[in-house]
Amino acid sequence: MKQSARSSAHQIENVFMVNNIKDDVEYEMQKATKHNQAQGHLGGQFFAQFKHEKEHVQTSSHRSSKMNLYAVQEIVHAHSDSIWVAKFSPCGNYLATGGKDAVLKIWKVRQRGQDVAEMVRKEVFDLVLFDNIPKWELREHANDILDISWSQIRNERNEARYILSCSFDLKVILWDLDRDPQRVDVFDHPEVPSQVSFNPYYPNFFVSISLDQVVRLWSIDKKNDKKKPHSIEKTADANTAVAFSPNGLSLVVGLASGVCYIFEFQTHSEKLNYKSKIDCKNRRGVYSNGRKVAGITFLNDSEFLVATNDSRMRLFSLENCLQQVKFKGHDNDNLQIAPSFDSTHELIAAGSEDGLVYIWDQGNLQVKKRGSTETTKTPHQ
Repeated sequence: MKQSARSSAHQIENVFMVNNIKDDVEYEMQKATKHNQAQGHLGGQFFAQFKHEKEHVQTSSHRSSKMNLYAVQEIVHAHSDSIWVAKFSPCGNYLATGGKDAVLKIWKVRQRGQDVAEMVRKEVFDLVLFDNIPKWELREHANDILDISWSQIRNERNEARYILSCSFDLKVILWDLDRDPQRVDVFDHPEVPSQVSFNPYYPNFFVSISLDQVVRLWSIDKKNDKKKPHSIEKTADANTAVAFSPNGLSLVVGLASGVCYIFEFQTHSEKLNYKSKIDCKNRRGVYSNGRKVAGITFLNDSEFLVATNDSRMRLFSLENCLQQVKFKGHDNDNLQIAPSFDSTHELIAAGSEDGLVYIWDQGNLQVKKRGSTETTKTPHQ
């Protein structure tokens, strides 16, 4: 079993297609083989400089007239190799990054919110958003860090306390930033855990998904046996993306085949219960068989956005499991690129394999709530 797991990890590593990020933030990207695409193996999340359409936002305080995007700080050599994932803490005080060098780094946010907005409005670009040296460097993983997840639990300073990381080394590690050493526990997996997610409303629970087609629900409560999952659910293919709804009652798991499984989190039994599944694919054409789910993001408790490796993002309703609207315009054939919303939930941003960041404005979009629509949105102009 261990030999098979290492083999799977090696296969996935071969399709992390972004070279080391250079100082000028340019990169070269190789295409995965058709075999690996069919297997739905993970591509790598990546950092690139902010760009929109064909208009670059350079690191030299250049302004994009279309979207008013600014590059205000660059941390050179933040990691010794490619960065796969970066996530802000719920309190907004920290940014966690991880990737190929197997080091989880946590950076202190120095300026945020209205202060930054006001300085940018005045076109003051001499900003220091992050310290150039991370506050923590956590070195327990033996291979690439694939995903991280922050818990909503906070310390007495109202700052984020717990964070999870999962890796090619078949481990999910729980870290407590109020302790020294910070590592609290290790959750071993028989196959590579591709993503991990804390429940945002019931923060003592988290879910890990892996390539063995298993969804595992865990508890970090000391009263429970941390070595055994609370709940185990099987899917029909390798699991590649996962997200909880904001209320913590719904869980969506994306598969390599382009299917999403929907589970309910049962608070009384503290287990997952299968509810339904959704095909995230075109009705016709070259991708009608479905492509890997690359990322899932909830808009609210009843709607979620699914990014797939056919360069599409689809908004679905939990109520009827039907597609509401489809977004396209970026390139995403291989990588694990998840979309994100702004604070108003009107703008959607997503990276792209052409090195750009694309933004869609869905604030004025009138979506029919009955049945599936063929409405398609292209990037914001």
